Amino acid sequence: MNKRDRQRLGQRLQKMALALAPDLPNGGLNPPATEAEMAAAEEALGLPLPAGVRQLYGMANGMQHGTELLAGYRWLPLLDPEMLSLWRVAQQAAADPTMREIVREQRKNINEAGGAVFNTFALPRRVPVATLGGDECLVLDLNPAKAGKRGQVVAFDVSDDGTPAILAGDLPGLFLSVLKNWESGALQRDAEGVWGSTLPGLSVAQLLAGASPSRRLSDDELWARIEALWCRLCPELPNGGFRPGLTHEQIIAHRYTGPIYSRTMTPFLSWCQEPLYYRHDGMEREAPPLFAGMGRWMPYEEQRAFWVVQRTRCPLNGIANPIGIHEDGRRFVESIPLVRYTVTPDWKTRQEVAPSVEHYLERVYFAVTEGRIHWDGGTRQWRFTADGSVLDGPLDGGRTYESHMPEPTFDVNGRVISG
Repeated sequence: MNKRDRQRLGQRLQKMALALAPDLPNGGLNPPATEAEMAAAEEALGLPLPAGVRQLYGMANGMQHGTELLAGYRWLPLLDPEMLSLWRVAQQAAADPTMREIVREQRKNINEAGGAVFNTFALPRRVPVATLGGDECLVLDLNPAKAGKRGQVVAFDVSDDGTPAILAGDLPGLFLSVLKNWESGALQRDAEGVWGSTLPGLSVAQLLAGASPSRRLSDDELWARIEALWCRLCPELPNGGFRPGLTHEQIIAHRYTGPIYSRTMTPFLSWCQEPLYYRHDGMEREAPPLFAGMGRWMPYEEQRAFWVVQRTRCPLNGIANPIGIHEDGRRFVESIPLVRYTVTPDWKTRQEVAPSVEHYLERVYFAVTEGRIHWDGGTRQWRFTADGSVLDGPLDGGRTYESHMPEPTFDVNGRVISG
């Protein structure tokens, strides 16, 4: 997350906090945590905090008592007594000799969400980050089950093991989901202080997990269905052509390698793309292109190689981060929002396709399952079922416009120094 993204997110958090608690300074948000406070928290917890979590606490060190920014949950400050108390409960239970056999058995029990969460709360490397009061809390799960993701946010009732629910792939994702649904009016708090969803058929938990007014499926459900669909489309490829996801260590390494863009100094792998590469490192070339009609999702190393070449052709392209490339090599798409670029000398023509990758993939999924488009394995093209024509572009159209970018300035070696 670059400086501009952090400032924008901080402003949105403050605006929501002030709307919920107008009588409190800064809406109940505490001042930002210092580096010393974050280091002390990591030492007390015995583990490093993910970069995105550190960035959030660099905006505000949690919230005061009596505030509930996260749909009823209070965001806990670092080293807050509630945070440490819940953390010690898990640590002590896991270390208690009388509990070891119970914990060993509980580790075998996997949550219903695709084998992503160990059901028991009493495990190390879990950091409580919010509480609903009593034994209900949100945990930063740094000890996921095989199908889970390190850093996922899980809702636990400490007194009732066996009922955890994944709310987000990471803590920044949870905050963004809350803000999106609050700002759209989908998530509201009534006069009695009760949080609820204004969307028929969607609960608060579903909203936090990624459902939205313009989508029918949560992020996790969507990806599970997409993966199953691709396994049916190309059963000869392992996992339908999806490559294994990058590890946390690889994500951190990629954040600081590759081309460094001028002026903004944005890392090569954009923060908004990290959840995608935690899931999968792109797709194999033989698989049907994920962005039907627009392009194939590139693995990280291929993305970097393509990007280096394109930067030598057009220095202005530092404004975009590709995640997919069309088979003819002329176009690619980026996130967020999902945009299709046409590679031209001036690099200015682009087409906004969807608010996010998941929005577009949901359209693709339903278009396939409802029989509106199909994959032609013979010609290796997506086609409209009704007339057999080739799908060569966004599934549902999109707004085309020209970006307005300043002209670049170059140094004596031809490197961009501004623009």
